[in-house]
Amino acid sequence: MRVRSQAQLLPDVRVDLLIGTNWVIECDSRRFHDDPAQYREDRRRDLALSSRGYRVTRLTWEQVFLEWPRTSAMLLEMLRRRDHRRLLPVRAAG
Repeated sequence: MRVRSQAQLLPDVRVDLLIGTNWVIECDSRRFHDDPAQYREDRRRDLALSSRGYRVTRLTWEQVFLEWPRTSAMLLEMLRRRDHRRLLPVRAAG
């Protein structure tokens, strides 16, 4: 399984992790993602990625550092479905 960190997927969108071909995982802390302007920007990026076939999962600091056993069990379930290996749709030129 290929995992890339800080992957540049669109000209204005860099993501925390890209798993396989299409699964984006973003790890959000309040320090950087609690501001209303940043919240709007995160949703803009999610929509841009989703419109191109990426699947976006956002994790909180608590899910990563305080609830990891539960969080990792759910992420592993998602990996077992192998959705992250699905090819992205081909976009028409223009």
